[in-house]
Amino acid sequence: IPEEILYGGLYLFGDGEYLYLAASPYDAAGTSTVETISDSGIININTTSDTPPVLYRMNLDGTNREKIHTLPDGVIVEGDFFSDGNYFYTVTKKLEAETEGNTTYTKGYDKKLIRIDRESGKEEDVLSLGTDATILGCYGRSLILAENDYGKELTQEEIFDDNAFRAAYENSVYKITSVNIDTGAVTTLKEIDQSQLHTELVKDGCLYISYEKDTGIDKIDLASFEQTTIPTEKNYNIDY
Repeated sequence: IPEEILYGGLYLFGDGEYLYLAASPYDAAGTSTVETISDSGIININTTSDTPPVLYRMNLDGTNREKIHTLPDGVIVEGDFFSDGNYFYTVTKKLEAETEGNTTYTKGYDKKLIRIDRESGKEEDVLSLGTDATILGCYGRSLILAENDYGKELTQEEIFDDNAFRAAYENSVYKITSVNIDTGAVTTLKEIDQSQLHTELVKDGCLYISYEKDTGIDKIDLASFEQTTIPTEKNYNIDY
């Protein structure tokens, strides 16, 4: 079994008559690594990998596995893969380490949406993303993205200080947007104060949002961007 399949994050998905398996080093951003072993026996935790992400294609029964693409060194894959029949789309980023004393902090940068040609394996950049951006789903030629807006770029000290980060998080705004991957056009779908806990789901051409403190589920049509509210008698978590 190839080493890159044994270690790191794995993404298995089907498309057409094939199964695909992507393997990527674990995402070490937002964690800290103890660099030294003290007399008290602190263990050195390795949160990085020199193995670049790879993409395999195989038959639906797992036979005839072949490597069709290898991403550059120093890059990790973050999140799922989406297909439009010709390309696979996914998010990648690079990791940067900063050392203070005996502790190394790792943060992500140069985050972007890329696409990989299903046949040739050629990789292309599609658009740059904020370091906090995640993909909630897709509709037509658009991706539905979510990102925290803190009003500023947080320092490493703020990120790793529990009280400072909690305060910044509760004062941030959670922005959900629709981004056309062909034109780059961005449409804001919803802005939510992070002090209000919420969950989201993209399904069947709609974005659904539920809230911890409110009854009712917001429904946004991803074709017309029209918003309605589904009344409920109590709070629901849309994940369930």
